Amino acid sequence: MPEQDIEALFRSKHTLNQAVVERLDAADLERIGEMALGQRHCQDRGRAMDILAAAQIPAAYQPLGQVLLNPNEHQVLRARAASLLGRLGGNEAEGILRLALSSPTELIVRIKIVAALGRAGSTDAIAALEAVSDDPDEMLRKQARFSLAVIAYRDGLPGYDLPAAEPGEVIPLEPGAAAPFEIRAAPPGESGALERWLEARPFGLHLSPEHAYLVNCAAERMAVILNAEWAAGNLAAQVLERRLLAGLLGYCSPEDGSYATMWLLFSWPAGGERFNAAAYRTDGTPVLFGAGTSDGDIAQYELAAVRGRGTTAVAVSGRVERSSLVFSTTLSGTTREGQREPLRLQWQERG
Repeated sequence: MPEQDIEALFRSKHTLNQAVVERLDAADLERIGEMALGQRHCQDRGRAMDILAAAQIPAAYQPLGQVLLNPNEHQVLRARAASLLGRLGGNEAEGILRLALSSPTELIVRIKIVAALGRAGSTDAIAALEAVSDDPDEMLRKQARFSLAVIAYRDGLPGYDLPAAEPGEVIPLEPGAAAPFEIRAAPPGESGALERWLEARPFGLHLSPEHAYLVNCAAERMAVILNAEWAAGNLAAQVLERRLLAGLLGYCSPEDGSYATMWLLFSWPAGGERFNAAAYRTDGTPVLFGAGTSDGDIAQYELAAVRGRGTTAVAVSGRVERSSLVFSTTLSGTTREGQREPLRLQWQERG
């Protein structure tokens, strides 16, 4: 590949141009791997690691693992390597992450390893995550427990329950301070951008644009993608039968139109014909919670926002008709909870 094209990958501050990454040949990738390891001059080793991960090739595991497992590397680079291995996924990535977690290392690196195991880990990662689920550090403990829940809900395992929100944790939506937003089935023309996000099977899910819904809320654009493993059957019945990692919500970058995972969507039986549903950020912070009922063919649900700094009140309701989503209420508040007001400084003349 011409040198200027490779240099452009390093200069760009936005998401990597996947079309350019796919044109990199073996010699290009070997050179970028040397940059990632610091064996060849590079002003941004982290960007070199990003490029290797975006290439999604087996050769990416070795340099990323070498950075993560080297205690002499800076913690920022090691944390980045852990996150990228989580995005790559696969048995080799999981093995490297589990090995790294078993070794003493900085807290930020451990948190990123634990998060990556939630994204890419199989049931084989459960023991390693349980070992840190009672860690004295709250952030590490929270991330480990959430990663355990992600694996359990994805694979239908018992234990590692997500808590139901208490009534006081849900933000009431004031009717006079709400505006509607749009959720609609994704048209075929949107499939290209979505497919580039879904090709890597984020969080180990089988995802397809066929089960995608676009969200337009003010200036922000997002997409809800249902797990095709369940959407291909009768989702309205399955919400009563087992716990589900039902899908993802992705945020669309206004700069280049690419998508990245923002929320994980869960459901779990609540007894009889009732079920709970919730959305969580990837760090385990709850953002939406609600409940519903199902007769096995049609499921009715209501969701509202969970309190948190910067959270906007939201009301979403609708139904699942077998495996199709129908939205009847989609409202968003016009203010954010707990926002800090800017400090007003008074100008004083000096005498």
